Amino acid sequence: MDSQIPWRLMIVGVLVTLKIGLACAKYNSASSYSPYSSYKYTPPSYTYTTLPPLPEPPPTPETTVPTVREKGVPVAYAAAEVLPMTKAEKSAKTGATVLGASRESTRSFDAETGIFPNEHDSLLADLAELAGKDLKGVRFEEIAPTDEEGLRQEGHYTLVAYMDGKRYAVQARNLGDWYDVPASVGLVNTLLKARQRATRLVTLETGDQTVKVRADTIAALSKAPLVWANADDAMKDGKAFEAEALDALEQELAKKSY
Repeated sequence: MDSQIPWRLMIVGVLVTLKIGLACAKYNSASSYSPYSSYKYTPPSYTYTTLPPLPEPPPTPETTVPTVREKGVPVAYAAAEVLPMTKAEKSAKTGATVLGASRESTRSFDAETGIFPNEHDSLLADLAELAGKDLKGVRFEEIAPTDEEGLRQEGHYTLVAYMDGKRYAVQARNLGDWYDVPASVGLVNTLLKARQRATRLVTLETGDQTVKVRADTIAALSKAPLVWANADDAMKDGKAFEAEALDALEQELAKKSY
């Protein structure tokens, strides 16, 4: 009788072990496991929409400042409206005044300002400084379009120079945050011609959106090994680069379906 007890216990132990093993296998099965009886997994769905194309920039108006060849040198002159200065204009201290102390003959600057208004008056004073004492005492002022016109690139600038009791005014294009370089260089040359000075300003080739201006006499400029550039070339090169960058961005966004 006592010899049968271990045998029976052994059978019971085997059955208990099998039940525990089957229970563990069922519990660990990924296909049968469900944390909640009513839970059902739903994968998230994403909807991608294509961004609308970037707006086309407004066309760049062509400059109205003519360029004249003098001994083969292209010189821009802006047609200015010339009026006598008023008493208020004579006593005004606003704007940028030429000190006539610069000894530089060349100046480079970015055609894109990154601001509005563009502050053409400061640019004009810097350019006039290249002529040294030839334009000493000349005062410049910028009359900018309204903020709303600036955003839409409508309206125009008026660039004013006060010199020798006269007011010289020329219209400049509203090019957003780009200088109207032809109007600026052309106004300075017009003032030099009015004072009967031999110095003239010309623009040189850079290959990018920087402008390089050189000041010298026509005789010296005609003999120098210089590569001339249209005063608008820097802006056109800069805008062409921006257009390529925007096009590359649009293509990249299209690939990612953002």
